[in-house]
Amino acid sequence: KKISFGENLDIMQKCSKISVIGGQERIEIDQQKLSEECLLKSIIKAPFEVTLIGIRDLEMEVGERLLEVYRELNSFDAKKKES
Repeated sequence: KKISFGENLDIMQKCSKISVIGGQERIEIDQQKLSEECLLKSIIKAPFEVTLIGIRDLEMEVGERLLEVYRELNSFDAKKKES
């Protein structure tokens, strides 16, 4: 499913860490957690358990394909095309 703005903010908050080094803000994003959270928020129904463990147990090709679909549904380009 497409995620809402609020869901996107929740995902980013869970997956990012802000630190200050030498007066400069640095944002670190945990890519693994980001991928997992995106799939957890966007999968409505699946032939596997939609949990963190269920997602981690997916075959690599299946997980990659689900992330591709997630990105297609939630990209700025996809939102522009609908307008």
